[in-house]
Formats: sequence, structure tokens, C-alpha cells
Amino acid sequence: MQDKKIVLLIDAENTSAKFADGIMQYLTKQGDIISAQIYGDFLDNKNTKQWNSKAVQYNLQRYQADTTKAGKNAADIALVIDAMDFLHKENHADVFCVITSDGDFTRLVERIRKENIEVIGMGKTDASPRLRRACSEYVELEQLNAKSKSADNNLADKEKKKQPPKVVKQSEKTNASGKKSTRKKVPLNQIKMALNELVQNDENAGKAPDLGGIKSRIQLRYPGFDEKDYGYSSIRELIDKETKFSVHQDGTHAIVVSDKKEQEDNELELVCRFMIDQYPNKVIGQHEIGALGRKLKNQYPNFQYKQYGYKKLSTFLEDVGFHVY
Repeated sequence: MQDKKIVLLIDAENTSAKFADGIMQYLTKQGDIISAQIYGDFLDNKNTKQWNSKAVQYNLQRYQADTTKAGKNAADIALVIDAMDFLHKENHADVFCVITSDGDFTRLVERIRKENIEVIGMGKTDASPRLRRACSEYVELEQLNAKSKSADNNLADKEKKKQPPKVVKQSEKTNASGKKSTRKKVPLNQIKMALNELVQNDENAGKAPDLGGIKSRIQLRYPGFDEKDYGYSSIRELIDKETKFSVHQDGTHAIVVSDKKEQEDNELELVCRFMIDQYPNKVIGQHEIGALGRKLKNQYPNFQYKQYGYKKLSTFLEDVGFHVY
């Protein structure tokens, strides 16, 4: 079981953050979580914002969907796109875990299982019956949370008896007097999450993320941050080596920009939004697909669904949640 590679996809707009601990405790017993993605509006949505602290705690990669701009489908589309990306990787996952109660994801689950890949679904007791049946296994979050709290209480009782010494990782620095001082080193994954959030926030606001400004904000969030603690001579090198972003010189300013892969993903998301605008109910007849294809070519001339592994537009439509009749 421990050898299984797990991709975790969380619909934050459909799932309460109070279930996060139970979800992570359950999955870490099933195998190795190689990617953990979470989707929703983490800035303006009061309920979804509660996931922010859990995202940092468990290193969940947040996809920010601005509900006021992109509409309620933006997060769902992004989740489906990422699932398809993972599905078509050469070194694919053994297990997909989809956290949602929304029956709209039933087609996605069915598509993943066609590849003989296990899908664990997790959601509320009132989750869609179709979604439950489609999954290899469906776990009710309310029951999972109850078990998690019970296990935590038992563990706390045992720990009180043991009372082991607490060990905290420290980074050593030499001060002006030549004496060594210690401070807590922030985990690299936490720094990467913060970098991603800051760059995404700037891009969503229409700003060019300035390298110096990014570092200053990191240091405000984590006083004492020093890229040398992680083996890098500069923040620029850390970003180039450890994140999906790269740094480009724009005159006298160093700008953090998204790489080509992210630009392709953004185009794919725009294409999906365009199709949903054309067919809001996500239902399309075979006789209408040709006309939609021509509209797509006019609107996005560089987009090719074949580059994502699809031979037909109809198959692509089905995999992003459309019903083709």
C-alpha cells in the first residue's frame, strides 16, 4: 500500500476545511501523495478562505479561481484540466483521490477508471449517488472526521505518558560577536507555496511580479528568510530551480514570469470557459460539434486538442464534463 502514488484533487468550494486533517491522515496511510492540488476562491469566498491555513500546513497547491471574474465553473474546469494532465503523464499515478460531493465530476471519475486507475472519492453523506457508484471507493467525510478525532485523542493520551523531548530543526548563523545563534528554518515547501501565492496574486491583479518585491514580501511573512539556508546563492536561483516560474530581465527590473507550460494551461482553461459559454448546460449534439470546432479555431487559432492526446473533439468535450449525444 505504501508504494502507491496518489494524486489528490480537492474541490474547496464543495468541501469544508474542517475535514482536512482527516483527509490527510487517511491518505498518508494509503500511499505517497505525489501531488496535492486544491481549487477555489481563497481570497473573497468566506468559506473557501478557511482552507488557506490548511494549504500551508499540508503543502496543498492552491488554484485561485476569482468567482467575481471567472464564474463558478472556473475551479471545476481547472481541476478537470489538472486531472487530465496527470492522467496522460508517462509516469502516472496509481490512485486519484477526488474530494467533492458534486455529481458533475462523475464523468471525470469514469474517464480515469477507464485507464484502470483506482479513484478514491471523498465527500459528504448527501453526495451524488452517481458519483459514489463511479468511484472505486467512496469515503464519507463526516465519519472520517469522527475516526480522526478519536485517533487523535488516543494518541494524545499516549504522548502524555511518554513525554518525549521536542526536537526543532534550526539553522545556525554567526552574529557580529562571533557567537552562534539559532532560529527556526521555514520548510522549503512552505517557501515555495508562498512564492507561488505571491506571484499568482500579482498576475491576477494585472501586475508584473518584481523579484525584489517578491523577496521583500517573503521576508515580511517569514522574518530571517535567507535563500542560502536552502543551498542557493540568490532568490533568483531558488525560483528558477524550485518553482514553475522563471526570472526574466526587463530593463533594470527582474520579473518573475510563468513558464510555457502554465501559459498552455491558461489557454486550455480559456478554451473550456469559451465552450461552457457556448453551451452552459454542458450538453451538445454530435451535429453541433463541427460548428463549435470552427468557432474555437477562430477564437483560439493556436489551440489544438490533439496535443493533449485526443483524436476527436467529442472525446475532449466528454473528458472536460460535457454530455455528447
